[in-house]
Amino acid sequence: MQNPYQDTIDELEAKITEARELAADPDFAEMAAAEITNLENQIKQLQEAAIQLEQATEGGDTESAEKINCTFEIRSG
Repeated sequence: MQNPYQDTIDELEAKITEARELAADPDFAEMAAAEITNLENQIKQLQEAAIQLEQATEGGDTESAEKINCTFEIRSG
């Protein structure tokens, strides 16, 4: 199964590259370091979510996978 979060992960990695370039400037080094840490944490969370989704779908637990991607609509009447 392809990682459904890969596009987002790729975008975050591109932002990390940009932040590392900013880190070379002493005026932005501290801000860039905080941004890099934040982006790396986001990537880690997306990777963990992808692993959990993969385990749910490959482990035969399709009920959990269906609960992850669900739309619930309430109508009066």
